[in-house]
Amino acid sequence: MANTSGKSEISEASGIGHSALIIRTWWKCRFQELEARNDNGIDGMIFIKKNTIVTGEIIHVQVKGGSGYKIEYKTDYKDYIGINLGEEYINTHRPRWNLLNEPVILIFVDDQKSLEQYPDTWWIDLKSDDSYSKTAKGVILIHKTKQKIRINTIGEIKKLCGTRYSDYKLPSIYLQRKHVNIFNLNKTFKIQARDYYINWSKEPLPERNNPKLGEILINRVGWKHLTRKGRKVERVLQSFQLLTAAKEIIKKINNPERFGHVEYSLENNIGTIKDYVGLRAFVVFPHRYESVITVVLKRIRKIDETTGSEIEQKNWFYTVYENRRGRRK
Repeated sequence: MANTSGKSEISEASGIGHSALIIRTWWKCRFQELEARNDNGIDGMIFIKKNTIVTGEIIHVQVKGGSGYKIEYKTDYKDYIGINLGEEYINTHRPRWNLLNEPVILIFVDDQKSLEQYPDTWWIDLKSDDSYSKTAKGVILIHKTKQKIRINTIGEIKKLCGTRYSDYKLPSIYLQRKHVNIFNLNKTFKIQARDYYINWSKEPLPERNNPKLGEILINRVGWKHLTRKGRKVERVLQSFQLLTAAKEIIKKINNPERFGHVEYSLENNIGTIKDYVGLRAFVVFPHRYESVITVVLKRIRKIDETTGSEIEQKNWFYTVYENRRGRRK
């Protein structure tokens, strides 16, 4: 049985208040509480912000507060706490949670500490099968340490949103049939892709120029990465087919994103920065479903540390790949 004690409503209200405080102060996001008569298994919504701007990402929240829900384990699940919502409650609300397009999480606030102490708080993904106990149908299992809420926990929760909302804002690239019909059946794909790649490297600068980064070198750096030993054949073939899309993306997309780690070295007051940047676009093909395509560039910059000015930058085409296929709406 779930918590049915007389103080349940007080615990729930306190839990929602504490959750709202975390969302607004720790995570710098908006929180909209829903009226109890309209919650339908949802107590509120988190509106994700980035630099004070609402991004469009929404996370639905169910809040439970009170030690009456909590189960302590000493053997099999000693690394977890159980939240006993009750089998009927889960059977009623889980289909509703799964119907929502956005993520749904549970925030549990433990009120065992005194009012002077900050209550322990955890979160769990209510859409994941792994969140539910396999032996007790009314119980949700939360890892004691991995899912305890901290200031940076919002980063983990945001991953549940995927890339749908950021993809929606990407600029579009429209390819014509002349852009995709670069292969025929008389030569192998690799030979034809190599010919296209070499010809691209020799084209005038406008065909290899990015409006933000400048000239992009098309040479053995990218080719070796595309065709490296051990890479799956289907991945190589996909990259070959996306070379024309990569060319259009490089020419038109002016908002590079930094990818991966950064290497820095200093010699004779000249700093060298090595990193990778990505150019993403929503590409509409004439012969198949549209898709989010990413071009990765290798970049090396040299900085005069005495003046702070950039004295050299080189950018190489490194790879191209498909993030996901299908409509973005």
